Amino acid sequence: MDWLSRLRGEDPVAARWRAAALVNEATELSKTNRHTEAATASEQAVSLLRAIRRVPRTEIAPLLAHALVRHSIALAALGDLAGALRDAEEALELAQAVPTGSGHSELLPTTRANLAFWLMKSGRAADAVPHIRAAADSTARLPEGAAAWIQGTLAQVLAAAGEDAEALAVSDRNRIALQRRVEATTADVALDVEQARAAANHAGRLFEAGRWQEAAETAAEAVARHRALAARDRLGRLPNLAMALTNQAVILSKVSRWEESLAASEEAVTLQREITTADPVAGLPGLAAALSSYATGLAAADRIAEARPLMAESLEIRRALVAADRGAHLGKLAEVLSNCAFLAETGEENLPLYEEAVRLRRELSAQNRAVHLPWLARVLNLYANQLAAVGRLGPALDAGHEAVESARESFAANRAGFLPYHAFVLREQARRLDEAGQPAVAIALGAEAVAVCREALGANRVRGLSGLATALNQQAGRLLALPAVSVRQAEEAAALRSEAAALLAERDRG
Repeated sequence: MDWLSRLRGEDPVAARWRAAALVNEATELSKTNRHTEAATASEQAVSLLRAIRRVPRTEIAPLLAHALVRHSIALAALGDLAGALRDAEEALELAQAVPTGSGHSELLPTTRANLAFWLMKSGRAADAVPHIRAAADSTARLPEGAAAWIQGTLAQVLAAAGEDAEALAVSDRNRIALQRRVEATTADVALDVEQARAAANHAGRLFEAGRWQEAAETAAEAVARHRALAARDRLGRLPNLAMALTNQAVILSKVSRWEESLAASEEAVTLQREITTADPVAGLPGLAAALSSYATGLAAADRIAEARPLMAESLEIRRALVAADRGAHLGKLAEVLSNCAFLAETGEENLPLYEEAVRLRRELSAQNRAVHLPWLARVLNLYANQLAAVGRLGPALDAGHEAVESARESFAANRAGFLPYHAFVLREQARRLDEAGQPAVAIALGAEAVAVCREALGANRVRGLSGLATALNQQAGRLLALPAVSVRQAEEAAALRSEAAALLAERDRG
């Protein structure tokens, strides 16, 4: 008879102690990226608690909710977002049934925040917002650490929902509150970790808001803080330092600080190799991501020959990871296939890679449309561009049309979050229609692109200036390229170009 059979319904006290130990074990396993083992431990805890019969459910509910939260985290890391959502929803239902004043004040807001996070990751940011706002409204009664985590999640969910300004304001308030806690407390490693994480998250919020110089400064702070933590606990903290370096590299590239950006990416790869040598299971996904990011940076700096072998290595790792666990790694394989295709020297090389990426994105979209349809739109747009580049305009227009329709559906599901890319996909398809000699259709789609770009400008002026200027200039060019340009069309084109020039001048003034 195994331990679960011995404990089922016979010794509820021992069962609860064992379940609590399994929840703690799952927490520690997740910290070292041992997600399969974490899923097993947390699943055992859930099964053990469900089997208890001689104790009122309200007494079991708090620990069962915690076990379900841990299981949701492990499942999501393994690519099972549907399972993560299912567990998160049940955890919230259990928390709602726990009587107030029972000593579990953190349970309801933390389970709400957990559900909000997985809704966001599942492409349902709009559905996540009410949950995270409700959780955030309860933080005044919580310990400072739990409150800070919920407020940080609020900033992430708002950003995913396209509410960049509010997300940045929340992140800024969190940083101020954290600094006050630091000033009022003696040295505390947990607070040091919190500060490093908060700096990294705030850099992301600044980046999304178009405040790139400030983002670069804050990303440097995050790296410095993670580096100090790694000096105390190298293997335990290296993954976070490597991630902070990768994020810093992306931000530095945005402000054209290429040498610093590439140095940060190169260091991230070096650290990920060290992590992988010590623990291949935990390290390989991070190494693949770091290699891809470094290769992308090298390509942007016009060092494509150096980028190709790094991206190829990333692809090799991703294929091996998919062979071991398809569900957990298929999305990342599709992403690196697109990157490899973009870096390929010829159409003969890159078209099969794009086709495989499209095939995988279709498979993933069939499983979870909200998450993967935006990525399908992206890869279809890239595939359409390459088909056009090799003279296959008919198939290019077909792929581009599907990209537009996928983008429209994604836009309808998350208007604010997908707004900038929807505008980009419309502009790209209108450009391909220009090349195919279909001016009437191109002008209609170009007008839609201009309208969406105006909306994007209203949502985030700094980020939207270049996109609208491009759409206006493209539309003006279409009007002037008509076989017979009317006075009205010439005047409209002139007005579009004048507006575009003003927007570009504003962008250049900073």
